[in-house]
Amino acid sequence: MSGFEWTAEVRRTMRPGATMVDYVLGMISELGELADLLKRSRRENVPLDRARVLEEWGDVLWYQEACDILVLDGIADGDKCGGRVASWATWVQQQAAKALGDEITEWRDWSRYRDEARAACVAKLRARYPDGFVAGVKVGRDEP
Repeated sequence: MSGFEWTAEVRRTMRPGATMVDYVLGMISELGELADLLKRSRRENVPLDRARVLEEWGDVLWYQEACDILVLDGIADGDKCGGRVASWATWVQQQAAKALGDEITEWRDWSRYRDEARAACVAKLRARYPDGFVAGVKVGRDEP
């Protein structure tokens, strides 16, 4: 999936009127879910569920892209999303890649996982929002 296609998929499912704060909070929430998978694997010394890791990682990437889109569209100041949140996002993603059994040493290593995570995210969002984001419509989800 090209970067252009990824951006188009993220735009398709962004909530109109959402702010940088909304997306940063979402990213923090998804980082927590990813970190929890890593924590449980380490604590219980069990293998990670690769599909779950890639799904949560894809969600983190979605929020990162949504933040970038707001900045590119001139809706938000890039400094509000950067800094510590971006640093923690990078660190958690590095830990996920290591836990999946690979040492991340070069950019191409990241892109392999990034592409898999993006594909998992797109598949989930296409099922959930087949016609793009529609307020109040979540196919296959019970929570608000």
